Amino acid sequence: CSKWIIKTPPVLPDLYPLEPTSVFVIQTHSCMIGERISCILKERSIQCDFFGNEAKCLTADNVHFCVFIYRGRDPLFSHGIIVEVQRRSGISINYFKHVKAILLAAEGKTVAFEEDIDDPSFNLFIDEDQSESNRTSLDYVIKIINTHGCERLGLRILIVLTDATKVGQKVAKNAVLTLNEHNIGLKIVDYLKIDELKPLSFLVLKNILHHNAAVRDVAAMLSPILLDEIQNAASAPQMAFLATKCLEPLLLDQGVKSMGEFQRILDNAVYVGGFRHQGLALQAQRCLLRLEQDQCESIDK
Repeated sequence: CSKWIIKTPPVLPDLYPLEPTSVFVIQTHSCMIGERISCILKERSIQCDFFGNEAKCLTADNVHFCVFIYRGRDPLFSHGIIVEVQRRSGISINYFKHVKAILLAAEGKTVAFEEDIDDPSFNLFIDEDQSESNRTSLDYVIKIINTHGCERLGLRILIVLTDATKVGQKVAKNAVLTLNEHNIGLKIVDYLKIDELKPLSFLVLKNILHHNAAVRDVAAMLSPILLDEIQNAASAPQMAFLATKCLEPLLLDQGVKSMGEFQRILDNAVYVGGFRHQGLALQAQRCLLRLEQDQCESIDK
């Protein structure tokens, strides 16, 4: 993994209000602690950039947080290192799991990996037979997403309504068909140009693209954007990871015509992910496997 090398962290400032999400690690060099933290961030597919004693992090569900490393103050705490996690923006139940894993890893303890879970507050139980009611609700969401300043709320709701694992296959497919009728897919592609909406937009598009009815309507517009995002994996691995999730259903539906150019950037994404983002490496490998299958099928024909 890409290592966080910090040989001499600063001493914890006077009167510094440490967050409850912190830990004191005794008799361990800061370089070792930095290596442990950078490895756990990679394993949990968290984008991170290191600046001295600070690591700026971004999760797949768009939570920004920072990890700090300090030396303990004399005379009582000079024998240890302090690790602190501070949330900056966004919220997710998975964030608290990440924090626990980071602090345990800093102490050198074994961390059992757990799959990300859905936020219970966004789990919906929708009766698939109430089609008219569901359609009315979706029309309301479409109004929200078309209202300036409410785009983020609309995207968060659409992430759920288009996810078959949360609302059922029939409801999710009907939602995608309705969105396609209103050209919402193309509008969400436009939202990719707005940095604060990009992660949520990718998550909605990933769900939309898994339904073949909407793939071809957005593939031509989306393919070059995915190409650029995956190509920039070294500087923004989290966005590249989300882009590969959108790319996979396009490959399954053969919605991408220029397969050759994706081969090279996916190889690079696997390489970058191997150092910085495990989820990116695995997802890029899935896309490459699909490309190889397409090539074999073409040869057989």
